[in-house]
Amino acid sequence: MLDRLRTHVKGWLGMVIIAAISLSFVLLGLQSYATSNSESALVEVGDQEIYQADLNEAYLKQVNQLKDQYGEQYSPELFNEDVLRQNALNRLVQEKLILQEVNDEGFVISDKTVLSIIAELEVFQTDGVFDKTRYLELIQSKGLTTSQFLQQLKVGLKRDQFVSGIVNTSLVDNSEVDNFYRLIEQTRDLHYLLLPLASELNSATVKEDDVKDFYLANKQAYQTAATASIDYVSLDLSELMSNIKVTGEELIAFYDTEKASFTSPARRRVSHIEIELEEADGVDSLTRSKALADNVLKRLKAGEDFAVLAKEFSTDLGSAKAGGDLGIIAPSMMGADFEQALVGLKQGEVSELIKTEAGYQIVKLTDLQAASIEPFEAVKAQVESLYKQTIANEQFYQLSERLAELSFENPDTLAPLVDELGLTVVSLDPMTEQQGTGIASSADIRRAVFNSDVIAGNNSDVIELSPEHLIVLRMVNYTPEQLSPLETVFDEIEQSLKVDQTKALLNVKAKELVASLGKGSPMKSLVDGEKVRLVDVGPVTRNDANTAPEILKAGFTMERPLETGSTFKQSAMSNGDVVVIELINVVDADPVDLSSEDRQRFSDFLKRLNSEASISNTLANLRDRISTRFNNRAE
Repeated sequence: MLDRLRTHVKGWLGMVIIAAISLSFVLLGLQSYATSNSESALVEVGDQEIYQADLNEAYLKQVNQLKDQYGEQYSPELFNEDVLRQNALNRLVQEKLILQEVNDEGFVISDKTVLSIIAELEVFQTDGVFDKTRYLELIQSKGLTTSQFLQQLKVGLKRDQFVSGIVNTSLVDNSEVDNFYRLIEQTRDLHYLLLPLASELNSATVKEDDVKDFYLANKQAYQTAATASIDYVSLDLSELMSNIKVTGEELIAFYDTEKASFTSPARRRVSHIEIELEEADGVDSLTRSKALADNVLKRLKAGEDFAVLAKEFSTDLGSAKAGGDLGIIAPSMMGADFEQALVGLKQGEVSELIKTEAGYQIVKLTDLQAASIEPFEAVKAQVESLYKQTIANEQFYQLSERLAELSFENPDTLAPLVDELGLTVVSLDPMTEQQGTGIASSADIRRAVFNSDVIAGNNSDVIELSPEHLIVLRMVNYTPEQLSPLETVFDEIEQSLKVDQTKALLNVKAKELVASLGKGSPMKSLVDGEKVRLVDVGPVTRNDANTAPEILKAGFTMERPLETGSTFKQSAMSNGDVVVIELINVVDADPVDLSSEDRQRFSDFLKRLNSEASISNTLANLRDRISTRFNNRAE
């Protein structure tokens, strides 16, 4: 089982961890450690709970995945937030069902197993060797303690163990692969009669009263969207920075007061030997570990090689392989006792024993590089940018407070924001609730514009396009939703009714053609100029690039013909044309032609399908068996 776990961790779980470190630490939809105990749970799954913070985190993760998938084409308007949140909640419930089950079944992952797996993850390695410094930096940068990270990883591994148990029982034999290949690579010999919409459309006639009746019965379809034009003022930190003028004297004075920002801290390369407490609890365990650590320290003081002893005695698996080397240690990374021991060491010296929660450490300072200050000329551009940002941040903070005050105190005008704050009024072209240009491409802006208070003539609240870009807007012109006059949509409705009428006519003709074919009439005899055309598709596969998808979809759902006949099917094309398809012959693919590589590929695919079905069924069974309560909301 451990070997399988290692394989999965290096694969999908390893990628999860990498994504979690680089984005936000979301591992398997687990409950945030920061969730307040006073907050009521959204959902209770057995004794597992899902909070609003969990749902928000899972939702944001889903949005980030969509942004990665769609790239520059991504837009929030493409996706319904309610649907995305419901999907995220469903996945969290599934996660909790699995966690409840593994807890009930007593799945156990030992600390030793987790630590050995962490040591093998590439994200925590440098030059192929586990780097404890990198490990600690990554998890600490996300506000996690090592115990929190280990606990989250344990839970993930338990889930993997559960899922692996289902996946590994999914078997596919050669006969299933053969049957799948016969079907998926099957060819079908097709012909069809095409009844083009355009051939009869011009003959269709629609009465004026029919157009009027349709218009009156479907008024909602002919409502024009409400439109709005706005004026707005913008407070943008980047603009404030660009307007700040500085002198050389100011920059030098700022550099002198902020030298710490341009100082490279001392760099200390450290090795250590870690002697962890033995697994047995009690005083004897502590005594034995202390005795071993004392012995190692005594041998070091007698002149034995630190790297050799680290490889032999250190229980830190990653650094032991490198002779105890931890690499460059950042300040405050390793804890107060560790740092205190380093402070008194000169390069090449070894510390006394350091007591830790895990046991004992002995530290060696292998290299020391003194702190250095970058000369002004080398960092002049950085100094200027930091100086401008410092001034602009203060201006932005003061102006943003005044922006909110003036907007609230003068709800019917933007003039005070212009006069006192020096902002510029910008006019924006009309927009709808669904679409706009410029800042109105933001859904937040459009929601603010079509807010009832703004429509009534008041300034909007301060809108945060970003933490450094604020907007206040007001309505200039508002045109509410209204019914389009009949004369403006008459032609559109008339054409739509003609299309419907023609489709109905073509369907009747197609049924007559099917009846004639069923009585033995050959397809060629039913051709009627441009009104009924014969198209010979020939033998095709399911993915034939030269045949319309609608023809392939219909043709491959038709019943297999008898040896002496054909089967027929009437179908509609997306452009309104109607077709009558003849299936003449079906030829299954021969598994003899299946290469070993393709056979393995098909087998893997079928296993994946079977596994997904098994997991889905298992989750359904867990849902029936484990109490799931949705609090203050519909499931």
